[in-house]
Amino acid sequence: MLLFLIVSLVKPIPVDVKISSEPLRLKEAIGSFILEDFEIWPPGTFTLDPASGTGAWQQSPLTSAYYISPQEGASGQYGAEFYVWGYYIGVTGDMLSYPVDLVGATSPEFSFYFWNHTDLTVYGNDDSTIVSISTDGGGSWSTLGIYKGDVDNWTKHTHDLSSHIGDTVIIRFRGISDYGGSDMGIDMVLIGQRPQLDAGVARILNPDDYTTPTTPFIPSCEITSLGIDTVYDFYAHLQVDSMGTLIHRDSVLIDTLFSEKNDTIQFPQMTLSPDFYYVFIYFTLLPGDGYSLNDTVSAITRCYTSDRMVIGELATNTSCGPCQPANDTLDQIFPDYPDNLALVRYHAWWPSSADPFYQYNIPENEARVNYYGADYVPHFYIDGDVDVGSGRNTWRDFIEHEILKPSPLEVIVSGVYMSYIDAGTLYVSVNATGEPVESNLFLRYCLVENGIRYNAPNGQTIFYQVFRDMFPNTSGVVIGDLHYGEVFVDTQAFTVDAATINEDSAEIVVFVQSDDNKHILQGGRMTLLAGVDEEPLDKESLRILNIPPIIVRESNGEIKFILESSAYVNVSIYDITGRMRMNLIEGKLVAGIHTLSIESEKLTSGLYFISFSYNNERQMRKVVILQ
Repeated sequence: MLLFLIVSLVKPIPVDVKISSEPLRLKEAIGSFILEDFEIWPPGTFTLDPASGTGAWQQSPLTSAYYISPQEGASGQYGAEFYVWGYYIGVTGDMLSYPVDLVGATSPEFSFYFWNHTDLTVYGNDDSTIVSISTDGGGSWSTLGIYKGDVDNWTKHTHDLSSHIGDTVIIRFRGISDYGGSDMGIDMVLIGQRPQLDAGVARILNPDDYTTPTTPFIPSCEITSLGIDTVYDFYAHLQVDSMGTLIHRDSVLIDTLFSEKNDTIQFPQMTLSPDFYYVFIYFTLLPGDGYSLNDTVSAITRCYTSDRMVIGELATNTSCGPCQPANDTLDQIFPDYPDNLALVRYHAWWPSSADPFYQYNIPENEARVNYYGADYVPHFYIDGDVDVGSGRNTWRDFIEHEILKPSPLEVIVSGVYMSYIDAGTLYVSVNATGEPVESNLFLRYCLVENGIRYNAPNGQTIFYQVFRDMFPNTSGVVIGDLHYGEVFVDTQAFTVDAATINEDSAEIVVFVQSDDNKHILQGGRMTLLAGVDEEPLDKESLRILNIPPIIVRESNGEIKFILESSAYVNVSIYDITGRMRMNLIEGKLVAGIHTLSIESEKLTSGLYFISFSYNNERQMRKVVILQ
């Protein structure tokens, strides 16, 4: 039998490029004043302990499916959230500020905004945040306050630090979980002596992470003054880099910026070319600026054109009560996005290691669950780096948001599966239609099975996208770096445990993932027994062994097939209008293996159909030509 799927098409254009640096907010190891709004993560003025996983503070828009929440930060879109789900009583997580030097300060202060969920569930609500101060580099701590209880709105808390004039102080936020879920927010943290003069960039308003190429837009940012005095007649600047090259520069004169006020600055309209990413750097240069930490903010915007196949990965378990409705949610979502969503559901070893789907492939289930650091179930990840947790009511919105993000890659998948030997070969072409931001790329293959009937302890009776195997292993195939116009091709042999796995219900999920940040750039999927709409040839007299997923530009492709007996054969190529473009052979052939060459240089890039006629029967297959 033949597997074949065209995910998308691409005409790459080679170009020599260099990747520019990651975006950053300028930061100092020590200063007399800091303000953190958590719009950039990890925060530039705080360290996290732990850095991730259970008990870690995380950047969040403060939305929740389970609690009344503010839906955004106290200032801007994000705040810092302490979030723990599951049976984690007493789990703690710290955010520690950079040291703040109060030598010479006259009226230092410490203030922040706090929010704690109002619980809409049966779970406990005794989570708390302990705020402490240290004057000996973190050796000892004095408690400034304990914050807990239902706080529906952002509430500002202020502490006078006059008693610490002359000290170097560190502020610590320690989140502590009670039973059940924890969901506390911190935002707009101010520590130290407010400067006399300041003009900085609070956040970038436009562009977003993804920008539609060739469509005009207005670059904009929000500037702020944290100083005591009003600031007059200074410039806000914009610099745009692409592939390490400065491509745009502009400045806007600001007449007046009042103390402790923000203002929106718009720069002249511009457009961006497709297929690349751009670094937008907004900055101020104010003579006498007393707080340089907020002078510069930068961010990457991507201008890609390839449609995205989103990869959703769920950590689950058949003895986990909340996993049953979580799986039902994905079962309802999946059919609505047949061309843009692929799912893989790994089975973890808790709350019960007796889960039969975990037991089927213990090492690889554990490897993928540990890869993400998932420490509770259900736990859902979208495209690797979008951790949407267990809040299943938000999953559809997150998936739709991710689908709208174009990808810098196209993935073309095809293959051969020979059911009579339970083995096959996959052919994958990864084409860089844009310049990826990420590097350290890996190509990963998953085998999943659908429609498995099992009366699970949690009440679930049918399971979909159950993870079964990875080819060649969980590490995947090394791609490394991939630049605009380059093509990476892989051939992967595989076998299927047909004694356990139902071939008719199995499918292959492939994706390209960066091990630097776990982001999945593009995916593809195909059923194990995928084919064309036409009926297969009788008695398998004609077996197609290999239709390449692409014809590599400037070279010829080959098609191999076996005839078990001599026959009259006609093989031709047709374009999408149904017009025959090339006849590869017409005549009687003897039994055996035959190879035909496609002169791809005579065809333009695009989708074509190969027609195989054998003793008056016909079968069609797809092929993509890339020039």
